[in-house]
Amino acid sequence: LVFLTSAGQVLRRNGPFSGSASTILDAAASTGGGNTSAKVISAIVDLASQKSSSSSRLLAIRGSQAQPEVTDIFAITASTRTYCATADRRPMIVLQDSPGRDGRLSVTRLSAPKQKLEADWPAENRDLLWPEDWPPLRKGLYTWMVAGKQSSIEVVRDSDNLADLDLPDLAYELERHGCADQASRALSNLIREARIVQ
Repeated sequence: LVFLTSAGQVLRRNGPFSGSASTILDAAASTGGGNTSAKVISAIVDLASQKSSSSSRLLAIRGSQAQPEVTDIFAITASTRTYCATADRRPMIVLQDSPGRDGRLSVTRLSAPKQKLEADWPAENRDLLWPEDWPPLRKGLYTWMVAGKQSSIEVVRDSDNLADLDLPDLAYELERHGCADQASRALSNLIREARIVQ
């Protein structure tokens, strides 16, 4: 576990763990330790590099094995609830696992004008690019289904130039419009770029 305290102190604890993240954080804080002179950006990089988490306290992260990380800011996953579309990028629809057999992707626009779109989904693919002959995503409610699993999203912004923004501005715009999944990926990409520069 990696904890970032409100004072910017980084506390690291190796497992196995028992109890809540809050209990582990309290124990780590009372014994001190960790790298107290670490910069806050280093702590954020450590936290962002976790693949999956569960937490009972803000910034207490429990890492685990996970599927490959989705880095495409304009990807749509099962966890995407609000989405900011841009006309200059077709979205990638990403599943947690490949469906295991050939199937169909079905996308239904529930807002006016209503639409029902379908495309083949190959068995071995975990992701599929929004078909070129489909109309672009516009503001409104959509559901999508593949391999018997359904998800829904609300497109809250459709813009012509989101992909042209630099990462900090893009992350800000996405967060400002409530596209938290995309904003999180933009920040992760920004941190990844900062690591390369270091």
